[in-house]
Amino acid sequence: MVRRIYVKKKNGFDIEAKGVLNDLKENLQIKELEDVIVLNRYDVEGVEDSDFEKAKTTIFSEPQVDDYFEDEYDFTGYK
Repeated sequence: MVRRIYVKKKNGFDIEAKGVLNDLKENLQIKELEDVIVLNRYDVEGVEDSDFEKAKTTIFSEPQVDDYFEDEYDFTGYK
């Protein structure tokens, strides 16, 4: 079974996303762009359930600076 996890930096730690936003606005002149998110997607297979549960907050994300979402990310509110 393949498990999927998305990881996104919390507000204030999303330096990469802010850099991409700035690049798009400045270099491509997309002035009306308001926000950018950077998601890292991991597809995991062949791992025991208990190991996957531990890995979510130790290998794939850092709880202090990251949020993680399993299976699907809700893009509601993004155009």
